[in-house]
This record gives sequence, C-alpha cells and structure tokens, in this order.
Amino acid sequence: GAEYEDRDELMNEAFSEQNKALQKIYPINNLVILDYTLKQEKGSKPTTTETVKLNAKDYASVSDGKYYFLINPVDRREDAPPGVMNRKNDVYINRGYTTTDEITYTVPQGYRLEKEPLNISNDKPFGKFSATMELQGNVLTYKRKLILADGTYPAEMYQDVVDFFQDIADADGYNVALVKQ
Repeated sequence: GAEYEDRDELMNEAFSEQNKALQKIYPINNLVILDYTLKQEKGSKPTTTETVKLNAKDYASVSDGKYYFLINPVDRREDAPPGVMNRKNDVYINRGYTTTDEITYTVPQGYRLEKEPLNISNDKPFGKFSATMELQGNVLTYKRKLILADGTYPAEMYQDVVDFFQDIADADGYNVALVKQ
C-alpha cells in the first residue's frame, strides 16, 4: 500500500539514528523513545509493523484537577477534502491501503473518563474507518483502523468521500478528559 515505504529509511539504522528520526516523525513534547522495532513483510500484500514504546512527561495538560490530552498524536488526519458543488468528474483513488494503530496510555489511578469514550465506525464502498477507546483500570486503549480501497467512484459519491474523511479528522482530533472518581 501507499504507506508501506514510509519507514524504509529507518529499517537498518542504529537505534540512535532511529530515535533522531522519530523525534521529527512524532512531534510530541518531552518524547523519550524507550523501545522501537520495525518489521517489513514483502509479498503480495506488503506490510510494515512499527512498535514504539515511549514516555512523554507532561503529555496531558492539567486544569482544575482534570487531565486533557489528544487521543491520537501519531497518525492523524487534520482535515477533509474541500466540498465541491455539482462535481462532474468521478472520484479516483489511485492506491488503496490499510493502517491499523493501537495506542495504550497509563493514566493516573482513581480517574475516569469525563464523557462517553470514542466509538466511531464508518463503512463506505471506497473505505472503512473505525476508532474506539476503552478504559480498563488505569490503562486506556485507543484503536484506529482505516482501509482505503483503490478504484473509481461516481462523482455523486464525492460528498460521501468528504464526509468520510471529515469523520476521520474529527475522530483523530478527539480530546480525552479524565476526572477524579
């Protein structure tokens, strides 16, 4: 897929060089990479699996005894394609791909989610997207999966494409609020 090569430059680098690059790839304040593994499987469906164990002191902001932080700091979509009135051309997706992310956070003991956890699922002919989070004890787990299918889709579906990517941007921008139990 389109994202398979995204980490090629890190494949055979020493940990110190990988660490330097990861500081740029993941712009998280106070980022300390504790462990990093990268595996690529070649074949008819090539995959790259990246596993990062990190610590980011003061990642969450604190206000009035509540912790606030962005659930997805690493693989985010910021916005959707622009809306177009009366589109005439078909929608063409050149290369399909699948991304799967799982992020676990260790949260302070005695805290709970202030609002309902993120739980979104969107299934369209051109793609599927899901994002969920779950708090079990003091471990918050966020899971995100995006499947984009290559192909040509009718111009009438363009607004569905815009809405699909807007749902992704909204989920990727979800802010967690933790409050004392």
